[in-house]
Amino acid sequence: MGSTKDPFGGTPMQVNVDVRLVVSISNEGCSVDELCARIGAVLGPIGVKVAEKVIEAVQHNLFLAAEEGKAPPAIMEHPRKGGGKESRCCGGGYVGAGWRGTVRRIRTEFGEVGMRVRQVMCKSCGKRFAPLLSFLSMRAKRHTSGLERVVVECITADSFRPGLRTLSTVTGIQLPATTAHHWWATGPWNDVPFGAEEAVETLMADGTGFKGRAGKKGEIKVAIGFTREGRAVGLGTWAGTSWKRIGDEIREGLKRQKEKPLFGVTDGERDLADHLAKLVNHTQRCTWHGGRDLGFALWEDGVSKPQRDGLVSELRGVLGIEIPAEDWEKVPEDKKAAVRARLDAARAQGKELEQGLRDSRCPKAAGYVARLLEKAFTHVELWLELGITLPRTTSFLEGLMFKIGRRVKKIAWNWSDDGAARMSRVLLKRALEPKAWLDWCRKQLCPEERCYVGLVSVTVSHVTGFV
Repeated sequence: MGSTKDPFGGTPMQVNVDVRLVVSISNEGCSVDELCARIGAVLGPIGVKVAEKVIEAVQHNLFLAAEEGKAPPAIMEHPRKGGGKESRCCGGGYVGAGWRGTVRRIRTEFGEVGMRVRQVMCKSCGKRFAPLLSFLSMRAKRHTSGLERVVVECITADSFRPGLRTLSTVTGIQLPATTAHHWWATGPWNDVPFGAEEAVETLMADGTGFKGRAGKKGEIKVAIGFTREGRAVGLGTWAGTSWKRIGDEIREGLKRQKEKPLFGVTDGERDLADHLAKLVNHTQRCTWHGGRDLGFALWEDGVSKPQRDGLVSELRGVLGIEIPAEDWEKVPEDKKAAVRARLDAARAQGKELEQGLRDSRCPKAAGYVARLLEKAFTHVELWLELGITLPRTTSFLEGLMFKIGRRVKKIAWNWSDDGAARMSRVLLKRALEPKAWLDWCRKQLCPEERCYVGLVSVTVSHVTGFV
């Protein structure tokens, strides 16, 4: 087997591992599903065995280096025997001192790895210790950072106990719920970063309630942005925070942009709309919420359901202006003129609907339609002015809020504001930026970057069958 390229620029310890598998397939053939499933079922145990063999080889090499006086001093440094914790020793030569009586086990994301720990004795002070524990930074460690990440992903997709059952099924690792909760509560999950490298052109924000501690109701608030290319990025999640403060935080995060975001879409919540309007140049009312919320306003005015359904359909017809799908520059003038005419007609129809509601003594519904129509066609106006196609509904954000609401509202309760915001933050990052989530976890949980594993080759040496 060849040697991998050294990513560290020096001469690190290198262990070459040859992995040999036997794959036996019936002469009648098998499905690719079965083939992949069988290989996948073996790769987990192989990962454990490979890790154990590598650790065994590392330990043997360390032992020989210690006896020859070639081991790194930082690895061999230890508390001086009888000198207390503050008295350090790292010289004098070392001799073998046998094996520890129990097998050391560490839980990983692909199973439990076991290892026998070999000791050396310092000739200078007589202290017995295991260099392997320092070399692998595992003096008090019983699990890997990768397992911690997998646990967090399981419990954000489901509640603690069902999530841990999924973990046990996939990795064979069984954890108490109290242990998983401790990892979750003490980990860096409050610091999950948000923000786009490109400028954000559109903003959306929404909130949903949850059951807080001592029966207190809380609210999760979420803000996302869209770049010019249409890529969605998270801007943050909050609980127990006013929209004013959230607006200030978003503004601070967007300072690196030369200009304000062009556009903001809201569901019409007054406090949210007021503060989002300060962050963007133009605001748009969500047209999907328009049809839905008019029904509630009509119900409050005492309108029967058949009449409500007819009025809601009429409003949806008013809001349903379609923008040509082709590039704006290529749209012929007659099509642009048709859109302008449709926009004028929609505004007129909306005014007629509003007046009809007032004449029918439906003040709440009439007021709602009037407020909606003020910002219902901003996306059409900007298309006619700038040729930019912008979203007119918050449906994408509604889908994210459904996922967050399912985790925070449907399968858990008794949340603190910090806990609900932390859970929502991880969910939002994983949903919008899965690769960035993995990269961030790798940097947070494994910051040293002092190990590299590269696949050199997979070879088939012998095949039988059919003859």
